[in-house]
Amino acid sequence: MITLGLAVGTAVGFLISELWDPSVSHPLAPARTPRSPDRTSIAERVQAAHEALLVDAEVSACDIDVVPVGRDALEIHGWVPTRQARARALRLVRAAVGESRLIDSLRVRGEDDLVESGASTDVRSA
Repeated sequence: MITLGLAVGTAVGFLISELWDPSVSHPLAPARTPRSPDRTSIAERVQAAHEALLVDAEVSACDIDVVPVGRDALEIHGWVPTRQARARALRLVRAAVGESRLIDSLRVRGEDDLVESGASTDVRSA
């Protein structure tokens, strides 16, 4: 009887250690990816994006804002005078924030504001 209790206790102890040991990878458990120490917070990435936009003379004169969206994404929105300024702003922010997702909501004056200014797209009146 003692031998049976010792065998059952050993088997249960082995099973518990296998299930709760973080160094053992389990085939059904999701893989854990440790957070790297060099990852910056979303607030730091927003600040870096704003600073990068201030460096460029053409882009710094534009009304551009960068805001956090969720945990790991940033949205850049505002108005720029040309498509080149839009591309430059996006490049500057991407270079500053690294691998973050960047949602492009920049609008180009003279292209994206035509519908907002009251230009009718209704063809029934013709």
